[in-house]
Amino acid sequence: TAGPEMAQGEFVKLCSEAARKQTDLEIEKIKKTFAAKAAALEKKIALQQQDVKEQQQEVDQRRIEELGAGGNLLLGMLTGRKRSINTNLSKRRMTSKSVSELEGEQKELDLLLKDQAELQAQMAAAIQEAEDRWGDKVMEVSEVPMTPQKKDIYTDLFGVAWLPYYQVNGQEVPAFEKP
Repeated sequence: TAGPEMAQGEFVKLCSEAARKQTDLEIEKIKKTFAAKAAALEKKIALQQQDVKEQQQEVDQRRIEELGAGGNLLLGMLTGRKRSINTNLSKRRMTSKSVSELEGEQKELDLLLKDQAELQAQMAAAIQEAEDRWGDKVMEVSEVPMTPQKKDIYTDLFGVAWLPYYQVNGQEVPAFEKP
C-alpha cells in the first residue's frame, strides 16, 4: 500500500508545481495588462496635477490683483481721488472664476486618483481569483479507471530471429557455434 500512496503523493506534487507555474504565468499576464492601464492613468494624473498647480498659481495671482485693486480703491477714497469700483468688481469676478476652475481641476484629479485606487483593487482581486482557481484545481484529484484496449497498443519495434539447427542422427546440432 505504500507504493500507490507514494505515487499519488508524487502526482499531487507534480500537479502543484504545474498549477504554481500556471498561476505565475497568469499573474504575469494580469500584471502586464494592468501595468499598461496604470501607466496611462499615472500619465493622466501627472498632467492633471500640473493643471491643478497652474490653476492654483492663477488663483493666487488673481487674489493678489484683487487685493491691489481694493487697496488702490481705498487709497483713492482716502486721498479724495475719484476711482471706479468696476475694476475692483471685475478683479473679484475673475478671482471667483479662477477659484471655481481650480475646484473643477481638483475634482477631476480626485476622480483620477479614485480610478487609480480602483484599478489597483481590481488587479489585486484578479490576482487573488487566479491564485484561488489554480489552488482549487490542485485539490481536484479523482481516479479514473482505464482499461487498455487492443487498438491503443502500438508496436515500436518488431523483428524475427532464426537460429538454424541441423538434424543429425535424431539430434539437433546448432549450425553455428555460440561465441
